[in-house]
Amino acid sequence: MTTTDHRAISSTFLRQADEEYAGGDLLQASEKAWGAVAHYVKAMAKDRGWSSNSHKAVVDIAQQLVDHSRHHVRLIATAERLHSNFYESFCTESVVRLGIDDAKELVATLKAIDEKARKAEWEEARREDARHEPASLDEMVGDGSID
Repeated sequence: MTTTDHRAISSTFLRQADEEYAGGDLLQASEKAWGAVAHYVKAMAKDRGWSSNSHKAVVDIAQQLVDHSRHHVRLIATAERLHSNFYESFCTESVVRLGIDDAKELVATLKAIDEKARKAEWEEARREDARHEPASLDEMVGDGSID
């Protein structure tokens, strides 16, 4: 699966979490919210060459990507709680609703981190390209690039 696939699935799952919640299926809503977080983390891990082939790896990577503030750690813990809810059905409707909102916030935070990193990579690539471009027409004529 590509990083683009993981990002698209994350967006789809966030939308589906809301739909499942609206339809009263708290278990599916819970799992879709967790899945949205997990897929976005997997995309970012793949971009960095990191393995994300286990639940623990996904959680560890999510914690590594965010700033380790209490708030972000709680968002990750809430997403994990929703994943557990899928199997055990222990969350109330209001807890699931708040959990979905927290998953959306966490994905938005990850996207912001992701976009900042991609922008930095793009800018570095532009700087690298600029180092290899001739500085002027005179330089191009001088090195034989242009007659």
